[in-house]
Amino acid sequence: MSTPLRVAVVFPDLLGTYGDGGNGLILTRRAQWRGHDAELLQAPSDRPLPEADIYCLGGGEDGPQVRAARTLSEDGMLTRRVREGAVVLAVCAGFQVVGRSFPGAEGEPHDGVGLLDIETVKGTGSRAVGEVVSVAATDRGTEGALAGRIVGTYLHGPVLARNPALADLLLGWALGVAEFRPLDDAAAESLRAERIGANGRWRIRRRIRRRR
Repeated sequence: MSTPLRVAVVFPDLLGTYGDGGNGLILTRRAQWRGHDAELLQAPSDRPLPEADIYCLGGGEDGPQVRAARTLSEDGMLTRRVREGAVVLAVCAGFQVVGRSFPGAEGEPHDGVGLLDIETVKGTGSRAVGEVVSVAATDRGTEGALAGRIVGTYLHGPVLARNPALADLLLGWALGVAEFRPLDDAAAESLRAERIGANGRWRIRRRIRRRR
């Protein structure tokens, strides 16, 4: 009997502010729909991190983010599993946590886990929020980071709900599958097209207002 694919949502009590734990559910379901045995694990911060094939880290506030980074560094499991080939999806605070350093609430630096060669600093401009349309690329310095089997991004949503192709990429890495049987993603593709259209209309309206 084959070992099930294990998908772990890391520290939902600390990094679960924005619903990014849904990424773990999406990965598990898409594997199961294709006939793979898959298990979703909730991994709270008061227990040792379990062994898994895919780890999902989400967004959280400043204090919990610091605790998450410290706990993961002391635990050591995430770093070991990455060396062994595990896949990581790190979103927002989780993205910062897997880097080398990030700022706390007062701007003071804190050590990250060091899985990505990035350092997060506080921005000086206004914060950008709202709908985002992105194009996957490995040679453009725009948003997010990719190194080995680690993907870091600031896109919430959760990001995999609107981007099933990214979910399948992560699953392919974990399962060693180069190409999957297509699933019925009509609902996700319809939502994606609708939001891309709405984002385009918003940009047009914004340009018109500026001209006035």
